[in-house]
Amino acid sequence: MKRGKFAPVLIFALLLSGCSAFGFEEPTALGTPAGAKSTGDFEPVLSSSFDEPWSTDVTRQEMIETALFKLFADLDQIKDSNCQVKPVLYLGEPLLEEHHPLLEQIAFGMVSSFCDYLSEDIPVVAGSYEFLKQVMASEGLEGDEFGGNCGFDLVQDWASACAVYGVAWTGISLGTVRDGVSFVEERRLTIAAHELFHIVHDQINPQADPGTGSCLTYGCAGPVWFYEGAGEFFGRAMTQYLGLQNYATFVPTDRNGLYLDGDYLSDLDFLTPRRNKAGGVENYYSGQIAMEYMLANNGLIAVLAIWERMDEGVPFPAAFESEMGISLEDFYSKFKVLHSRLYDEAGYCNEGLGCEEWIKSDQTQDWYSGQNSQDNPDPSLDNERLLSNECLSVSAIWWAQCTELELGIPESPENSDHGYPLDYNMIAKIESCDEMELIGFDLRGWAVTFEARELSGASQANVSTQYYAALRYLDTNQDGVLCSPQVPD
Repeated sequence: MKRGKFAPVLIFALLLSGCSAFGFEEPTALGTPAGAKSTGDFEPVLSSSFDEPWSTDVTRQEMIETALFKLFADLDQIKDSNCQVKPVLYLGEPLLEEHHPLLEQIAFGMVSSFCDYLSEDIPVVAGSYEFLKQVMASEGLEGDEFGGNCGFDLVQDWASACAVYGVAWTGISLGTVRDGVSFVEERRLTIAAHELFHIVHDQINPQADPGTGSCLTYGCAGPVWFYEGAGEFFGRAMTQYLGLQNYATFVPTDRNGLYLDGDYLSDLDFLTPRRNKAGGVENYYSGQIAMEYMLANNGLIAVLAIWERMDEGVPFPAAFESEMGISLEDFYSKFKVLHSRLYDEAGYCNEGLGCEEWIKSDQTQDWYSGQNSQDNPDPSLDNERLLSNECLSVSAIWWAQCTELELGIPESPENSDHGYPLDYNMIAKIESCDEMELIGFDLRGWAVTFEARELSGASQANVSTQYYAALRYLDTNQDGVLCSPQVPD
């Protein structure tokens, strides 16, 4: 983007900075914008079903409405409209100009609501990912090796958003123009609030910021269902609190559009690392419901205190128990009973072809004894196939320096235009080529270099030095190509 288009956005950000010493004036409430619909009609109502702590005999509506009631009551008590911490907005194309006030209201509303837990201004960027990278470079903001904040060189940015390195990129837009009327896409408002909440809990527990923090375990960051479920719950609840869009729910499906086995979605312990049967959204879905359950029982302050305890060095299981009043193991058991019943009653697996049965491995894993929080290991996967955390923590070219020398993986990586994230921690460590769809749909293998692809004859394979290195154990004939149906191992 040329400087002429970029400068006004920076001026807007600088103007916001200039008034920070006096707090800020909240934007005028805008009301529900066109297109901001939700799948539910929930109101903040306290249900007597939660008079008994951690009851599993409740409906989803009772749980959501009680969670909203307690959240809104707590927010009314702690909200600070004169907060000295502020959002600094950078707004670029293709975000519509008429949607600028919406993002302002979300950003200022989130900051004022959680002011007591914030210590630093929050850069909030909306627009293309290339615009984000220009903002980060111009403002001297710390980011990843590609100049952004997502941790990989994002190409297709239309459905993405990231909150890392203390920067909230809320995505390319909030909606479009239809028949001459600006229209908000249903999920865009909640995505913005979702990413901003990630910055909130990372400021409470800074060690867990994936970009700048020192935490590498689930013990100090919490499980994936916890922080992504929080993003989903607060993203959807805050848009209702701010008067923009009612609380919304969703149910995940696999890549064939089929619903998932209820046992799989009910097992929060299994969802500690990021799972991929539903493209990664299962942690978000189950985590959102877990957050509803937690808020409905104990309210906002206790939930935020879990991040405070982790910041003090208390491991997640102990932090959870100290603030929730129930052990993590018992919570998992109760959630399994509750969610399994709700899912069965909804009848998702009775529709169409039903749900493919999920059979959990008999092996168990202690997620809180040093396991890398950004890894995605399968308990059935031989740990010798995984790269060591020690090497990953010190090597920027892990694909060459952390893999076996005899493989001769080059230091200069090569990648075709596949669009998949390249960070080791974001690559699903599948057990066999039959599980390739857990990484992406219709993949035809991975080659370590373009030369290896050409020499092997696997013309349909993607090229990625990083993916080959992470999954090198699947290349049994060591021809530099793995999982290619054209040249099977």
